[in-house]
Amino acid sequence: MVDVVATNDNLRARVRRIVPLATGAPETDVDDALQRAGGEAKVAIVCLRAGIDVTTARDGVAAADGVARKAIET
Repeated sequence: MVDVVATNDNLRARVRRIVPLATGAPETDVDDALQRAGGEAKVAIVCLRAGIDVTTARDGVAAADGVARKAIET
């Protein structure tokens, strides 16, 4: 489910539930990360879990063949 991109209200609500569960981050941090990530749950999760900026998180996800866990660990 982390491949969800929030493109409508239902998906935004789903992503808003997924990201805090995956990261344990506070709502304000989740909202900020999702906004900076353009609604991409996977990028927001990597950003929050690894403590990196969105550009680096997006590059990390791409380099990890789309695997968030792998992107977080590198």
